[in-house]
Amino acid sequence: MKYEIISAEQTEKWKNAIKKTGNYDFYHLPEYHKLHATEGNPILFVYKEDSNIIALPLIVRKIDSIQGLEAFSQYFDVTSVYGYPGPVSNCNLLQDSGFLKRFWKLFHEIAKSSGWVTLFSRLHPILENHRLIQDSGDIVPVGETVSIDLSESSKEQWKHYSTNHKRNIKKLINEGAEVLKENSEANLDAFIELYYQTMERVGATSYYFFPKRYFQDLLDMTLDGEPIFHLFLCKMDGMIVSGGLFSYCNRFVQYHLGATHGQYLKKAPIKLVFDRVRLWALENTEAKFFHLGGGVGCQNDSLFRFKAGFSPLRHRFHIWKWVILPDLYRNLIEAKEKWLQKKELKIPEGNYFPEYRID
Repeated sequence: MKYEIISAEQTEKWKNAIKKTGNYDFYHLPEYHKLHATEGNPILFVYKEDSNIIALPLIVRKIDSIQGLEAFSQYFDVTSVYGYPGPVSNCNLLQDSGFLKRFWKLFHEIAKSSGWVTLFSRLHPILENHRLIQDSGDIVPVGETVSIDLSESSKEQWKHYSTNHKRNIKKLINEGAEVLKENSEANLDAFIELYYQTMERVGATSYYFFPKRYFQDLLDMTLDGEPIFHLFLCKMDGMIVSGGLFSYCNRFVQYHLGATHGQYLKKAPIKLVFDRVRLWALENTEAKFFHLGGGVGCQNDSLFRFKAGFSPLRHRFHIWKWVILPDLYRNLIEAKEKWLQKKELKIPEGNYFPEYRID
């Protein structure tokens, strides 16, 4: 039995542990966690027994940085990066259940002794890593995501497209639209500008206005010397009208960030981008899935229905909520409520977790 907590600065050590699990995506890598280090301290909790390994990436946040909770300087909570992380392991769930039980017992003990009050993590829909979590909080299904099965032929994949998607893509091609794949500085600048315009148009929160360095750092990410992120842009009428950042890591191609010019929304050029990424993935990768993701907040909304027009393949998306120190959790909620009342602020309603972090 051996456990270790690895920092994101120990890049190769972190990567080696993740690769030993065999089941991972870019969301589990140290470079991606470094991009979210402003939220807290990224760590990888690793546990081994013989050939079995389980690794859990987390971000540890100080609770005393929250207004009204400055007195709780000895306590922390842990969360996950944006996207689909969660635990990864090489263990056989049917044969190695004892291994998982011993891991979670140890993790719980260390979490309590470290003053971790709560844990929140998004989980990976295709890896189904919610199955690795045993007797450790609540696993909550919140919606579905969509992916294209890359083990099928291109013709079979095209057959799954909705009639509307096929018609739009053919029309875009007839009107001279083309998709470029080039991670140049000029192309990245054009995409960033388009992305910010898109976020303003849809009324996105400040969280999604990532700094410009964030985009370049994504393009700089590598695994075994190969770039993980790729920029695809749709050009029409002599201008960039749509595009996206897509990742390829292990068995997955992922749609990460996208944007479309407001004047071209009705033409839906992002459909052509998705189609060209699909073809690129078939010809240039060994990926098994092209994951498009779900709707806003993983709801069955217009964004989800748009993605669903590419494929019938669905995956259940789960989140993980765990109150590790229940007494402390109640104390924190009470302290936050008292602070809000003292400031004559209304206590917000909603299903927010952890509750004491509500603004």
